[in-house]
Amino acid sequence: MFKFNFNVELENGTVPTSGQQSFEPTEDIHAKKFQEIPLSHLLDSLPSVVSYTTLTLASGGSSISLPRRDLFDARFQLLSADDSAQPDLLDHFDAPSDLVPGVYEGGLKTWECSLDLASYLERNTPYPDGLVGRRIIEIGCGTAVPSLYVLYKLFRSPSHAGQETYLHLQDYNSSVLELITFPNILLTWCTEFHSPIIRFQGYRNSLPATGDTDDNNMEITRELKSAFLSSLDDYQLRIRFFSGSWASFDAEQTGGVYHLVLSSETIYQRESLYSLLRLLEHCTGRGDQSVCLVAAKIIYFGVGGGVSEFLAALEHKAQVETVWEQLSGVARRIMRVRWR
Repeated sequence: MFKFNFNVELENGTVPTSGQQSFEPTEDIHAKKFQEIPLSHLLDSLPSVVSYTTLTLASGGSSISLPRRDLFDARFQLLSADDSAQPDLLDHFDAPSDLVPGVYEGGLKTWECSLDLASYLERNTPYPDGLVGRRIIEIGCGTAVPSLYVLYKLFRSPSHAGQETYLHLQDYNSSVLELITFPNILLTWCTEFHSPIIRFQGYRNSLPATGDTDDNNMEITRELKSAFLSSLDDYQLRIRFFSGSWASFDAEQTGGVYHLVLSSETIYQRESLYSLLRLLEHCTGRGDQSVCLVAAKIIYFGVGGGVSEFLAALEHKAQVETVWEQLSGVARRIMRVRWR
């Protein structure tokens, strides 16, 4: 079991450097079958009520509020189920930072770099004409904060006429997608469509009165599910969810190259780095056809991964540009990868 203890700031803001300068590709020994989790299954798996808290993203002088399902609420749902596809996941609700390769890869926790990436997207629009009509994927999504931000922006875009937008989310654990990722997507949709900005845009498919979001509890009704699906059609937004290891992910089955590839806190161990890089390359177009952003801590203590290993693995394969960096406290970086 790996334990990440990143809540303690480094003394004097110094950043230790890794002595690892070379990288030998290895296959991911924890390969897990690639599969799509149907949207219908995710909707059917929802409980009658979802509890959530609000996460605030600060960017410059503004802030954005994004909802996240409470971990205790997801844990209660798992305990209440007759059976579970991943009963071992229960052990990680009390310690979501503890990783067990081949069992649980950290998807229950909202990691710092996912917040960095969402805030960066708010300050730096990848495409001046917006995200409508683009193909977007988040690799290793977990709580999916960057994707929640993308969804927030898409719902506030002025026009989707004749333009299909694809948002794909991938995580190692199917149970994470079911218990955390998809409820967060639904919560973001629900809170946005209570927004006066959305109403001002003239959206007519209003939420049902039974879709109660008072006291940070959202009642899940048949009418709310129907309204969610209808709004996705109206916005021509195609959301798909995929589980399994990076080594097994088949980008051809998902439609090929994406315009925007997002990944945060995914370079933490050397054993899975090669399969991650291969997937990033398959999902990203050459040159400036796509924008590939990877957010990470400079060093992942005790695991063997980090930025230096990432850069060594990409030598001669891609150009890497640091687009954002914080060196005080827990040092973190956002990198743009351009494949050669």
